[in-house]
Amino acid sequence: MKTFTLFAALLLVFNLSAIARNTEDKPATTATSELVAPAFRGGNKAHNAFRMDILNKMIRTAMLQQLPAGSYNVVLSFDVDARGNVSNVQAVSKNGFGLEAKAVELFRKSARWTPAQKAGQNIKARHTENFRFEVM
Repeated sequence: MKTFTLFAALLLVFNLSAIARNTEDKPATTATSELVAPAFRGGNKAHNAFRMDILNKMIRTAMLQQLPAGSYNVVLSFDVDARGNVSNVQAVSKNGFGLEAKAVELFRKSARWTPAQKAGQNIKARHTENFRFEVM
């Protein structure tokens, strides 16, 4: 029953965060600097599937560690180089229970991203991803 409740809470949080994001598959731009943020290749649908896979594997790891009830936010910071390669993946948050270690391990296996651009040129950029879920 705890697993079902955890999964339902996870889906609710994940769906709410997906709705809040821009629904276009184009990266966000700022008019003043012409900077385009790096983006996961394949658009929002592919990005959400990638995030859900990481969340599911993090939660399985955490359940083995007997994760107590509560809200959790795993924050990763990483570089996307001018060719779209992901590197220097680091956990910013410190929840424990193996959450960050598992997320970093999985995120390092990420496929290429669409690199950030400035003035039409691909550039290296630092990016952050948040993974939020609740255990009830």
